[in-house]
Amino acid sequence: MESITKTAVDFCVDHLRITLLVALLVAYIVYAVLVDPLRHIPGPLLARHLPGWLAIQAFRGQTEAAVLDAHRTYGDVVRIGPRTVVAGSAEAVRKVLGYGDHYLDKSPDYDALVVHTPSIFSETDRTAHARKRRIAAHTYSMQSLTRMEHVVATNLDVFLGQMDRCAARAQPMDAAVWFKFYAFDVIGDLAFGRGFGMLQRGVVDDFVRCISDGVEFTFVRFLLPSFLRPLCQLLVEYLPFSLFRELKSGFAFTDLSSEKETTRLVQDRWIKRDGVAAQRGDILGALMEARDPATNERLEFAELATNASTNIIAGSDTVTISLTAIVYHLLRNPDRAAQLTAEVRGSSLGDAPLYRDIQRLPYLDACIKEGMRLTTPFAGPLPRLSPSQGGLDIGGTHIPPGTVVNVMQCQIHNDGRIFHDPESFTPERWLVSSDSGKELDKYFLGFSTGPRSCIGKNIALLEMKLLLYSFFRRYDLSLLDPGAELRCRRYLVTKPLSSVLVRVQSAGVGSEQAAGNRAEASVS
Repeated sequence: MESITKTAVDFCVDHLRITLLVALLVAYIVYAVLVDPLRHIPGPLLARHLPGWLAIQAFRGQTEAAVLDAHRTYGDVVRIGPRTVVAGSAEAVRKVLGYGDHYLDKSPDYDALVVHTPSIFSETDRTAHARKRRIAAHTYSMQSLTRMEHVVATNLDVFLGQMDRCAARAQPMDAAVWFKFYAFDVIGDLAFGRGFGMLQRGVVDDFVRCISDGVEFTFVRFLLPSFLRPLCQLLVEYLPFSLFRELKSGFAFTDLSSEKETTRLVQDRWIKRDGVAAQRGDILGALMEARDPATNERLEFAELATNASTNIIAGSDTVTISLTAIVYHLLRNPDRAAQLTAEVRGSSLGDAPLYRDIQRLPYLDACIKEGMRLTTPFAGPLPRLSPSQGGLDIGGTHIPPGTVVNVMQCQIHNDGRIFHDPESFTPERWLVSSDSGKELDKYFLGFSTGPRSCIGKNIALLEMKLLLYSFFRRYDLSLLDPGAELRCRRYLVTKPLSSVLVRVQSAGVGSEQAAGNRAEASVS
């Protein structure tokens, strides 16, 4: 017996590393089974104990599919990391995203999105966020839209001119491409005071390409566990994910170059902030003039530059996929497209209405919500922290304090308990006259919800409603291939992978004076 014991001791000494690893493994198993505060929450085996499960699914382009499958298998609250869960139910929306003071703080994951200083979106400190939002709130209000409407209208008229050429030549337009040109030109014009000229040239601007690549590189950092973020560039270089291969081909490791260009553009306006340039009716000019109603202080230069960059990111690819999805789903359902066409052509608003008048078109609003529900523009998580006092209870499951809690748009928008027949394109569900219309608004997460919802929602709706009104009023539209699927890659921001070719034919209701009429009306 003594010799056996001595042999075992000698083996452990000779193989110290193996012994330590085995001891650590046994200790972790004991901890996971008996002590771990999240041990009662189910989830995929590896995901429960290893960080980065959601990141791996996202890098494969399978974020939504993986999350939906996990909820089907494990229920409303699923563990997807050592300290992370994803919650999907109406109760989760109310308790995690919430309203008033009943909402959770953003998790430190958002620090990965900070380059110079936190933006309104990435700010995790509740007091600092409240200050920034107070200063910027008026800029993004419905009242301020009247000063910005002519900027959107000018770009819309360039878009319509290109569609006129497509109609005259019987040439289909690729919605995914032309809506990208429109979205970037509009937000560039609003954020910096100049567009990127993509609508005129019909090609992607180098700065825009830099922004898109920079966004995806930043997204890699956002999803990676914090201890791996310093190694982000090496991981992109060597791990065999298709996203990483794409990032290598462009401005993969130079996302700061887009920040430098953004800073330069803002600085040009900052230098002239007391002159005419600062008075231009755009977002940057309004933010330069904005003051905190409580303290009268203004945004610092770094805050302006960061928010300009955020505006470009938040108001470009998201608007692109939203418009693409809305038009795609409408044209795949000709009866719904006919109903929208009848609404815009039957209205007395004319060819160049003001945004405040378009607001009176309920079916247009319903189509936008339904398109964004079926194809969510934001495919990533919305991580929040479980309260430090007492934690959180969702669906009878206790989530301990300090746990990162994610709510995913895709899960809520596909929940049959909230949305009847969730896979169908049914704009009528959103109409206030329907039984559920008003109630469903609580669970529409196209712009998130609660105190941390998208501050640029009104501007995005301005862009989309003006375009969709004119597009369906001015042209007869149909898909070149009605059976083609809209394929998307869902990493952080959803992006179309496939072309959406639309046959454009003049309906004979366009006005050659639309540009002048609309511009004059919006200014007055």
